[in-house]
Amino acid sequence: MFALSSNLLFAAVGDTVATSKEVVGEVRVSKNGVVYFVSEDGDWSAPGCPNAKYVYYLPDYPGGDKTFSAALASKVSKQPISFSGVCGDASGNGQYIQLTYTTF
Repeated sequence: MFALSSNLLFAAVGDTVATSKEVVGEVRVSKNGVVYFVSEDGDWSAPGCPNAKYVYYLPDYPGGDKTFSAALASKVSKQPISFSGVCGDASGNGQYIQLTYTTF
């Protein structure tokens, strides 16, 4: 039974998930131009991607400037925001959600 439960946890990597509504606590930009959002409590609480700590988008993401503005507005106003995206980064790390959609 334990093996089955472990497989279910990893089955979400690559699936589209939605985060709960949280306030953005940090905005990080890497030297490569990748933008990361961290919630105030460090947990995006995405059903199906339980280890998600970071929502990110690549420099060529369409609408990245609008998403960046919405995330900053969430941080400054303390209003919750939610994100949808693909669970896991290019290497399958479930701490990341690659952004596809923002709701503010």
